[in-house]
Amino acid sequence: GNDTLVGNVFEVLKLVNIASEVKGYAQISPEVIVERNPQYIISSYGDIFSTDPAFAEVLAIKNRAVFVPNEDYLSVSGPRFILGVEEMAKLIYPGIFK
Repeated sequence: GNDTLVGNVFEVLKLVNIASEVKGYAQISPEVIVERNPQYIISSYGDIFSTDPAFAEVLAIKNRAVFVPNEDYLSVSGPRFILGVEEMAKLIYPGIFK
């Protein structure tokens, strides 16, 4: 949800969070992911999306835009948090970091 550290990163990077109405780190259903058809998927469960045929038509899957961020950076607010923000920015906006 938007009330999480990762939600804050989405806001900083100007990304739309398809789980914005979720409180905390609750999961959203596969049906919601398919229905909202995100351009990117950022999840610690990246392999699930690429192997489950239910997600085959999702834009992020078609474009191979499923990213698994380093949880050591984004799970706790601390000095390494900015490294997680940078990592996500590089994944989403690679042209800026050439």
